[in-house]
Amino acid sequence: MSTLRKAANATSIIMLATVFTKITGFLRETMMASRFGTGMSADSYFMANIIPMMMFTILATTLGTAFIPIFTDVLMNQSKEKAFDLASNVINTILIIAVIIAVVGVIFAPQIVSLIASGFDGEKLALTVQLTRLMFPLIVFIISANLFAAMLQSLNEFGVPAIAPLFFNVVIMAVLAFFVQTFGVQGLAMGTVVAALFQAGVQYPVLWRKGYRHRFYINLKDPALQKMAVLTLPMLLGSTLQQATVTVDRIMASKQIDGSISALNYANKVNTLALGLFGASIVLVIFPYLSKFAAQDDMDRIKR
Repeated sequence: MSTLRKAANATSIIMLATVFTKITGFLRETMMASRFGTGMSADSYFMANIIPMMMFTILATTLGTAFIPIFTDVLMNQSKEKAFDLASNVINTILIIAVIIAVVGVIFAPQIVSLIASGFDGEKLALTVQLTRLMFPLIVFIISANLFAAMLQSLNEFGVPAIAPLFFNVVIMAVLAFFVQTFGVQGLAMGTVVAALFQAGVQYPVLWRKGYRHRFYINLKDPALQKMAVLTLPMLLGSTLQQATVTVDRIMASKQIDGSISALNYANKVNTLALGLFGASIVLVIFPYLSKFAAQDDMDRIKR
């Protein structure tokens, strides 16, 4: 029961943090709507944001889900030092992949945008390509933020990962308030990348206090890394299929009148509020505990 109480307390913390995150997210979207409405700039920004975020969602969601049980198993059955070595190995490997994806994305942005936003042309297409190139580095920082969060959750630290997205929202709100008037939607695109950097950066000091020191090494023969890669494959397929449905929505919206994509984005934010507040909060807490009990082969506690 003590575990259940801890889980309940952690869930309450995450839900409270999620409430503040959703409130600031709502204010962020309101400020964005006030600045750009549902015109060409908003459509181009949201489409440019969707492209790297789509790849992030496929990678980060999959990696976080596969990472937590493997990291927890090494932590429980070997040592914290071995678990931290695994974390450095995973982070370095994934970030190299993310950097390669980002570079390819920047180079082939015109082709990617033409495929995803097939209804865009002329000035709108050119602006979307420019913003996509500015925002592709986003994937590196967002994946880092999610891997840091997965580590902290595995170490039963839920508060900081829960409030990290709050910093993302606050930075973008600051950009909208003070920089967009001068730098336009391009400034917002660059500010989004900075916001992702902040989301990752605020979590690392907590990992440092937990004893984590990042090491710059890669060992592709590590059995734990290979096991994680095997676990990742079916989840990668499922996540890709899920994102494909989102992509189809955007492709269809790109062929409609100006403002269709931004209107779809605003509506989606409202629609996913309850899921983010309740469902995700519970899952974020329960999954690391289940992974811990599984590593201990404690089926009774898993069932309870």
